[in-house]
Amino acid sequence: MTVANKAIALLGHLQPADVRGLPPAQRRHFAQMCRHLADQADPPARPEREGESPRSGVLMALANGQRGD
Repeated sequence: MTVANKAIALLGHLQPADVRGLPPAQRRHFAQMCRHLADQADPPARPEREGESPRSGVLMALANGQRGD
């Protein structure tokens, strides 16, 4: 079993109370790690070139401060 499979199994049993029970610094670190892993697991469909800004669509609207209400 790979480390990723073990992590998936552990996270599958994680309860919200377990996360809320962490000290604030650990909770933030846990959240950052989850976001990083989510980005690794599901990269953008079409990555922008480095330094290039999105020209249209949702990302451009967000960059311009618009909201999707």
